[in-house]
Amino acid sequence: MPLHRFTKENAAALGRKGAETKKRYKARAEAAEKTMIEERKRLLNSALPADKYLELRIQRIRAQLDRFDEMLLNERDPQKAQWLATVTAKLSEQERILAGRPAPGQLRPSTSRRSSGLPSALVPE
Repeated sequence: MPLHRFTKENAAALGRKGAETKKRYKARAEAAEKTMIEERKRLLNSALPADKYLELRIQRIRAQLDRFDEMLLNERDPQKAQWLATVTAKLSEQERILAGRPAPGQLRPSTSRRSSGLPSALVPE
């Protein structure tokens, strides 16, 4: 069984190979960032009406909520389950605000108004 020893030659070759790999990863990351920036610019310039954007945003949040709820149901790690619960709570709050629903306790029930201060007629038994 041959022993693999590091020599100057194979160490240099492996170093070059590692550097090439790092350059490829860096180039991919830069390309992905560039396309993400271009996508953001395109979305900003497309000027969606406010109500259409609001609908789109609510749909995205609800899709994420569904995904995180499914992950939470299958999660066994308590720390990750806690993280998923926190994310779900934050997204639920965003969705509630964007959908225009009031927060719990924000709306008070209306009191019945009496037409006069006099008691109603009594009916004998």
